[in-house]
Order: sequence, then C-alpha cells, then structure tokens
Amino acid sequence: MYWDNNFIGTKTLLEEMIRAGINRIIFSSTCAVYGESKHLSISEQEDTNPINAYAQSKLACEQLMDNLDNLDLMRSIRFRFFNAAGADYKNQLGELHEPETHLIPLLVNFALGKIKEFKVFGDDYPTRDGSAVRDFIHVSDLAMAHKLGLEYLLQGGKTEVVNLGTGHGQTVFEVIKLVEKIFGKQLSYTIENRRMGDTAALVADYSKAKALLNWYPTKDIETTVSDAIAWHRQHTSSYGDD
Repeated sequence: MYWDNNFIGTKTLLEEMIRAGINRIIFSSTCAVYGESKHLSISEQEDTNPINAYAQSKLACEQLMDNLDNLDLMRSIRFRFFNAAGADYKNQLGELHEPETHLIPLLVNFALGKIKEFKVFGDDYPTRDGSAVRDFIHVSDLAMAHKLGLEYLLQGGKTEVVNLGTGHGQTVFEVIKLVEKIFGKQLSYTIENRRMGDTAALVADYSKAKALLNWYPTKDIETTVSDAIAWHRQHTSSYGDD
C-alpha cells in the first residue's frame, strides 16, 4: 500500500510534471528515513536507514528526485517532517483521518471521551521514562516552511533535503501528563508491547532550515497540544463541515 501510494503515485506525478514543463517541487518526506539514529539530535548528514515500508517508500521518492536533479529535469526541496501535530482551529483545519495512529489526536479524543481506550506502545525504550521520544512540530510552522521553500526554489535554489522539527523531544508519558494537566483529570490507559518499526527517539536538528530558509519553529508543545484540543472540542470532521 505504501509503495503504491507513495512511490508509484509520486513517480506518476513527476512524469506528468515533466511533460507539462514544471520543474520544481516541494516534497513532504519523513524523519522516519533515518531509522534508529545513533544521535539524539538528527541532522541531514545522518545516514538514512528506514526500518519500515512507509519510510522506505518515502526515501525511494527522494532518490528518484535526486536522479531527476542529476539529469537537470527537476529541482526539489524535500522536507523531512518530524511529528506533525496541532491544528489551525481558527480557520477550521484540524487532523482527523481513519485509521488514526498519531499520538496527540488519539490522546485528545480519548480525554474528550470520543474514543474508549488509549494504548501506550512500549514502556521499555532506552529513554528517560521508558516511552518513545518524539519531536512534535506544529502544522502552522510546517506551512510557513513550505512558503519559504517555494520562495527558495522560485529564486533559483538548488535541490536540498531539510529537516523540520523543534529540536526538542517529548516522551509519550510527558505528552500524556500535559494533556492530563490541561483537562484537570487523570487518564486511565493501557501499556502494550512496542510496535514493529517504531524507533526509540527522533528529534530534529533544524539548523539547516534556519540557515537556508531563515525558518525556525514558533510553537511549543503546550501550544501544539492546546490548539489540537481546541479544534477537537469543536469538530468531528477534518474540515469543520459539521
């Protein structure tokens, strides 16, 4: 499924772009291409070692774009997202899809009583509290990066790969405690075994984004979670049409 959607879909899109004379693209990639990193803070110089099909298919898309760049057919900027989260609730945009696998929307909907159970997958990682560490980046900051990336390419910028994250990681248990604090109640959840393909820690070094695009994150984890909560309180569909 991932190979068909990510790689074949991207390959088809790039072919049609070339036919239409369009030679620049901004591509949403993923930090998962790094796999199990040896470093807590991950830069673009880190070796890629994807350990699941999603990340493998995304990296293949990047490699295809490198080939097109070498042939002078396509310039690209590939943003390796860390954990996109939050919502632009004032403009009625939030995160809701099926199946939902992301920590913050699952946790928020559990706290709101919209889903009946919440599971933590793994409490035996080599981290400060045993749960996985992730770098949660607000979608509004991601949107600004795309604007700056577009300007960069239109001004003649060359093909680049760029990390987008906050440079700070939170454990799953820390995010749970934050949600509990905001709601003023304790949440009852279960601990399950680790999921295959999950890494212990993924935290961005975004210094290249700052140097290349003058981009930096503006939202902290409290704002990211609070915006998600505000949106999910109002809506049960992703574009607010309810």
